[in-house]
Amino acid sequence: MTDGATPSTLSGPTRAPTSTRRAVLNTIRKLANRIWADITSRYLRIRPHPEWSWWAMRGQLVNSPGYMLNYAFGAILIADIRARLVAVRGPFTTGDPGWYPWVASRLYRFGHERPARLVVQEFLGRPVKASALLSDLARIRRQ
Repeated sequence: MTDGATPSTLSGPTRAPTSTRRAVLNTIRKLANRIWADITSRYLRIRPHPEWSWWAMRGQLVNSPGYMLNYAFGAILIADIRARLVAVRGPFTTGDPGWYPWVASRLYRFGHERPARLVVQEFLGRPVKASALLSDLARIRRQ
């Protein structure tokens, strides 16, 4: 240590005190809560609760954010299938006893025998479209 270095200067940067690290992490958590509350309020119409860290329980937001698209596609798919069911069989919420056998023979019976995409396209008579979901959303907005 002839060059003027001391053991304390050779040990590298020092860590911030625990209280400082805790304060920084708390600030980051609060910011993430506010951002997530804004997203869910704006796009999902969920009352914002920035004091809750429920976004942190959604591991797929970190590991595979594309997974969240499955929720959107599921809504599109089901709305399209529901619209086709109503067009062909009429309202199914009125207790139609033939509904399940009819649907089962067209959608459920194939299992893994045929690709789901082909089964759904055959049922719809075309590829899946978002128009049924958009119609549902427009109807809800008018109410």
